[in-house]
Amino acid sequence: MDFEKWAAQQLKQVDAAPDDYTWAQIAAQQSRRNKWLRLRHYGAFALPAIALLILALAGWWMWGGASADPARSGQDPAAPRQEIAPENKSPIADLSPAFELHPEASGSNSELQTSNFELQTSNSKLQTPNSKLQTPNFKLQTSNFKLYGTKVNTVPAAAVRFRAEAGLDYESPVSGTRVHIPANTLVDAGGMPVQGEVELVFREYRGIADYIASGIPMHYADERGSFFFNSGGMFEVRINQHGETLQMAPGQTYDLTFSPTDNLTQASLYYFDDGEKSWKYRPDPAFDNMQNQNPGSRPPIVSEAQVIRDNTNVKLADCLPEIFENPPSDPAGWITDAVQTGYNLAAGKAELPKWFRKNPHMNNEQLLNSMEKGRIRVIRDRDRVDQFFPEDLENTYTELKAFKDCYFMRSPDSTSAVLRFATEQYWERISVVPERGNTCLISFYSEKGGLAQIYADLTASAGNNTFDAGKVMAEYTRLRDERLNNFEDQVRRLRRFLVMADMFQTEPEWCMANDTWLEYFENNHPMMLKRYGKLIEAGMTTKEDVILAAWNTWRSRVRGMYFDRVESTTNTGGKRSNSLTYALKLTSFGLYNCDQIFRLSREKEVDYIYAGYETKDGQRIVPASVSVMERASSMFFTLPDAAQMLRIPGRRLAIVVTDRAGRSYILPGEQYAGLNLKNLKSNTFTVEDVTEKARTPRDWAELLDM
Repeated sequence: MDFEKWAAQQLKQVDAAPDDYTWAQIAAQQSRRNKWLRLRHYGAFALPAIALLILALAGWWMWGGASADPARSGQDPAAPRQEIAPENKSPIADLSPAFELHPEASGSNSELQTSNFELQTSNSKLQTPNSKLQTPNFKLQTSNFKLYGTKVNTVPAAAVRFRAEAGLDYESPVSGTRVHIPANTLVDAGGMPVQGEVELVFREYRGIADYIASGIPMHYADERGSFFFNSGGMFEVRINQHGETLQMAPGQTYDLTFSPTDNLTQASLYYFDDGEKSWKYRPDPAFDNMQNQNPGSRPPIVSEAQVIRDNTNVKLADCLPEIFENPPSDPAGWITDAVQTGYNLAAGKAELPKWFRKNPHMNNEQLLNSMEKGRIRVIRDRDRVDQFFPEDLENTYTELKAFKDCYFMRSPDSTSAVLRFATEQYWERISVVPERGNTCLISFYSEKGGLAQIYADLTASAGNNTFDAGKVMAEYTRLRDERLNNFEDQVRRLRRFLVMADMFQTEPEWCMANDTWLEYFENNHPMMLKRYGKLIEAGMTTKEDVILAAWNTWRSRVRGMYFDRVESTTNTGGKRSNSLTYALKLTSFGLYNCDQIFRLSREKEVDYIYAGYETKDGQRIVPASVSVMERASSMFFTLPDAAQMLRIPGRRLAIVVTDRAGRSYILPGEQYAGLNLKNLKSNTFTVEDVTEKARTPRDWAELLDM
C-alpha cells in the first residue's frame, strides 16, 4: 500500500490532471497482485489462528457433535438428504447477439430484471393502427451494453409488444419502414412454437452519425478481396420473449418495406452473421430486378467516382452545368485564366485560399472583410505612454511597412477615445487616414474590442533624419492600393477558374456545389494536375482558335442537355420521381445493410502504412476499430485492419478511433491532409479523446460538423 501511494504521488507530479479512467485501469491490472500480497502479508498472522480453530472444531466434531441425537434435528438419519433447488432466474435479455451484448457491471448489482425491461427513445409512446409501443414498461439502457466488445451503441431503438399468435404490422413513425410478422411463425432456440406476448426491437441507421455511434463495421470481403461499404441505410430487427431470442420458423418469412436513405447505383443487400461476426451477401429479387444487371453469388462492385456521384446528388439530370445568360465578352481570356489557375493550384505553384474555398458565393467586399483579419499589437513607449506604434504580427496589412522608423503621438483631444492601450490587446483591422498636416485618424477594430478611433500625429523616431510625413503617407497609400489590387486580381482569377470548371469536369462533378467541388479539387491534386496539364498541352492557354472552338462546342452541348431535360419532363407529365422502396421477404432476424461496395482508386492503388495512436500527452492507444470519413464525398467506412492506416496524400480524411475500452478519438481531416506520410512504413498519429463529447449520434454530427 505504501508503494502504491508513493507511485500515485509520483504519477500525479508527471500529469497534473490524470483522468479517472487511467487510475481505474491501473487499479484493475494491480487488483489480482494486491490480493496475493495482502494474503501473503496477513497469512503469517492468520494461519496459526486458523489452524487452532480447525483443530478445535475437529475435536468438537469427533467427541461432541457425533454423539448428538439425530431426532433433535427433526430428520430421519436413514432418509436421503434433500437438496434445495437453486432459484430459476430468467436469463439476461440478449436483444442483439450479433454485437455480443454484455452488462458492464458484474456481480449481483449487474443483474437485469427483464420483467421491467423498458426502451427510452425520443418518442415516449408511439401508436400505430395495429400495434402500440408501450415504452413505460420497456426500457433499453444502451449505456449498459458494449457492441463488438468495445463501443456502446447509442442509436435509439423502438420496441413494440405483440402476441405471437396474432402477428404484427408495425410502421416506423420516423422513416415509414414497415415490418409485418405473420401470426404463429415464431419459434424459440429449440424450434418450439412460441405463444403469448413477445417484443419487437427495431432500430434504423440512417447516416454517418448513426454509423459512428453504433460501432458497426463498414467493410466487406470475399474471394475477390477487401472492399469498403457505402451505405444507403441499415435496419435491425430482433424478437425476444422473456429475454430469450426468437427466430422465424423454418420455411416462414416476414415482410419488410424499406426506403433507403440514398438511392445507390447497384446496391445490394447484406446480412451480419452473428456467429462469424462478418457481413454476408444476400442476393434478393427486390435488388436484382431493380438495379443489378447481372445478379449472382457475388455482389457487384462500383467505382469510387460512382459512389461520390450517388452521395453528392443522385440524379444527374437535376444538376446540369449552369448556362450562361450573359456570356463573357472575352471567353478566350476567361478560359486562359481558368486553365492556368487550375494548373497552378494543382501543381502547388499557388494556394487556394481558405476564405475563398469556404465562401465562393460571397462578393468581393464580403470576401475582403472575411480575409482582413490580422493580429495587430499596439507597442507603447516605456517613458511616454502617448507614443505608440502599430505592429502587424501576421503581415496582413502590408501598408504598415511604410511607418518604419516612425511612431505616432496621441493627440490631446483623444483622451476620451475608446482605444485601450493594453499590451495584451490585439486588433484584427486597422486603417490610417490623413487629416491635416501630420495628424491622422487611426481606426482599430476587433470582434472583442469593437471599434476604437484615435487622433495621432505621425512623427519620426530617433535617428530618422529624412522624415517627411507626406512621403510616408504616400507610401502607405501606394502599398495599401497595391494590396487591394492584388486581392482583386486574385479573386478575379479564382472566379474565372470556378465558373469555367464545368467545361472540364466529369459528369458526377456537376452535382457538387461550388464549395464542395473546391474541396474535392483540393483533395485530388494529382488527378487535377493531370487534367489541367492536358488542357495546357492542347493549347487551351496559348491558341485562341483552339480555345474559342472548345467554348462554342461547350455552349452547344449545354443547350442540348437543357432541351433534352425539358422534353423528358414534358413527356412524363412534369413528374420526376426519385423515390425507391425495397419490398423484402426475410427469413432471419438481425442486422441488414443496403450498400454499395467499392475500392478507393485514384492514379494508383491506395496503399497502407502501419499505424500507432497516442493522445497529445503521450498516452498510448490500442485501437479496436478505425473508421474514415470524408465530408466532400460523404463517404464513411471502417478499415479491415485497425493496425493499418490509409496513405492518401492531400485528402481530408477524418479518422475516428475506438480503443478496446470503448473510448473514442478523432484526427481531424485538416490534420490528416497536412501529414507527410511519403516513404514511411509506419507512423504514430496524435488523436484527441472525444469520448465525453460524443455520446450520441447528434453529438457526433455536431463534433464532425456534418
